Amino acid sequence: MEERDSERAGKEAFYERLEPVFRQYVDELVRQVATLLWPERRAALVAFYRGIAGAPPGELRASIEALGLPLDDAETYPEQVFRAVLTAWIERIGVEEVTNPDQAVLYALSYEDEHVTRAEAWFAERPEHLAAVSAGAVED
Repeated sequence: MEERDSERAGKEAFYERLEPVFRQYVDELVRQVATLLWPERRAALVAFYRGIAGAPPGELRASIEALGLPLDDAETYPEQVFRAVLTAWIERIGVEEVTNPDQAVLYALSYEDEHVTRAEAWFAERPEHLAAVSAGAVED
């Protein structure tokens, strides 16, 4: 039991490190997608990304620094914040077995190695889906 508690605490670490405004986004995304399938979940997260893509770099930079992430170029700040929120969101909904390309794409963007490993394993077993994603056939 103690091992499970420490494992869960580690998985919630990203959520806990988010600034309160982004924790609110994660909580809202969790509520929004509770009954949705993975394609709709991906669409909701893409909409969130588009919403933060126009935020001033200074605001996003502060959020990235608060997470303790290395700072990339200002052009990638929205992606970094998105990936942090996505990682926390996956933690909150519970890591699941990867079952389709939309889920695999999202897991592949996570900062959590376990999520990325699950996505990579799923794509390795289904290279036709990876080729479709690489070619842009799986649209935002």
